[in-house]
Amino acid sequence: MKKNYVVIMAPYILKNFFFSFTHTFFLSLSHSLHNMKPIQRETTKNAIWLMEDGFSTRETAKRLKISKSTVARIRFDNKENMEEDNGGRPRKLTAETVEHLKVNINRGVLRTSIDAMKEANRLLPQPVSVTTVRRRLREAGLIAKKIVKRPALKQQHINGRLQFVRKYKEWTMDDWARVIWSDESKINRICSDGLRYVWDDAPGEITSRSVQGTVKFGGGSVSVWSCMSWNGPGYIAMIDETLNSQLYIQILQEDLQMSIDEWGMAKDQLIFQHDNDPVKKADQAVQ
Repeated sequence: MKKNYVVIMAPYILKNFFFSFTHTFFLSLSHSLHNMKPIQRETTKNAIWLMEDGFSTRETAKRLKISKSTVARIRFDNKENMEEDNGGRPRKLTAETVEHLKVNINRGVLRTSIDAMKEANRLLPQPVSVTTVRRRLREAGLIAKKIVKRPALKQQHINGRLQFVRKYKEWTMDDWARVIWSDESKINRICSDGLRYVWDDAPGEITSRSVQGTVKFGGGSVSVWSCMSWNGPGYIAMIDETLNSQLYIQILQEDLQMSIDEWGMAKDQLIFQHDNDPVKKADQAVQ
């Protein structure tokens, strides 16, 4: 009878023991996590850099003077954002150095990959090639692109443009209808001076559509002056020579005047706009 009682009670005892053990274990784990010291952000950042560069948990802990369990915790908490280690020797150009180069490139301190290579070799114990620097910079999200040429604006030009916007930002459509805009342009006889693109299904091959023919001395060009307003385009004046104040005054007296007469605009109400070229701001031209 006693034996049967023990057999019947055994599952109940095991069940209570399991729940008691599980409850105690998780309470202990929760208490340990609660009392665990937070890892400093700088330590986490440096540990991730070292592990991404191929250093083991032991080497990372030794370099940063922290425990291996701390390094393992950092790896576990950041495994989704870390690059996988595919084996091989550690990279010469560390992630920390790449971040340093990226910051200085964005600040304009380093302008080319050659500058970045010199800076990296100044920081690293072993020299790296410019090819390695370019590859790591591309991996970091940087790309090399052509520098776009724009007019070199001085501070007075920037201030002038800002004042222009603030002065006329409240203008209505009727106000802008009184403005006459003018400028010069050069028209090439053969081809454009700018960069041209073509869609092609045979990359690398030279076809008739991917070649722009050129001639010696550029093939010639024509320089013109013209204006436009709310009422449409104005007359075009040929510029056979260099534009000076005398020629500019002649253009204003003839071609601009004919355009105003064509549009039927009142002289006392119109506003003439030019590009602030020194020739156009001469005393005779202003008068």
